[in-house]
Amino acid sequence: MPPCEWDRLRRSRSYRPVLRDIRTIAPTGWYGAPEHATADKAKTMLDGIAGAIAKEATDIFRLLDEAQGGTAEIKHLKVAS
Repeated sequence: MPPCEWDRLRRSRSYRPVLRDIRTIAPTGWYGAPEHATADKAKTMLDGIAGAIAKEATDIFRLLDEAQGGTAEIKHLKVAS
């Protein structure tokens, strides 16, 4: 299958192939156009990823607090097991 067909398939909602090697869709090993990258874009991307991770962790800890009485109970369970 040509690289562009692999990429089209990868982006479909009905099928998600597992790419073991990016060279399947990008023979050079690079995907995208790195010449458009900038330090500002990298910082924006990293800030966004860090913010999403922090939000997800906060939501998970809030749910654990509601369901199990807080992280102190989780630490207690670790000691007991």
